[in-house]
Amino acid sequence: MSSALADFKRFMQQREEAARAYVNGDAQPLLRLSASEAPATFFSPRGDFFEGAEAVVARYATDVASFAMDSDNTFQILQMAASDGLAYWVGLQRALVHMQGQAEPVPSPIWRVSPWMFSATGANERPQQTLLRKQARETCCSLA
Repeated sequence: MSSALADFKRFMQQREEAARAYVNGDAQPLLRLSASEAPATFFSPRGDFFEGAEAVVARYATDVASFAMDSDNTFQILQMAASDGLAYWVGLQRALVHMQGQAEPVPSPIWRVSPWMFSATGANERPQQTLLRKQARETCCSLA
């Protein structure tokens, strides 16, 4: 296994943990992993989307208040690859969430996700965008 793939697998474990924390009302792990500059896009479960790192982070920070404790979120990774400057995964995201003000948990739709992450090893990349620093650029469709 390449070093880049091993690093990306570690990142994906952190990303799944961050999504699980998010659906339990804690946005901080996800916000630490979120892009700090453009490009970034978030396709929300409500059918709308946001472009730009500030808009995506603001939406994450607002939407987290909808979730209550005892929710679950998992990723099923179908394909994953990484090289020195690029990493991606394709898979499914499943969640059973407790929403504020609702007695019963709500199953989320199964989201197909295919985020692409870019690191600073490429000639045109900036150092603050490394996977290891977790400033991943994400374009995806998911709960978080």
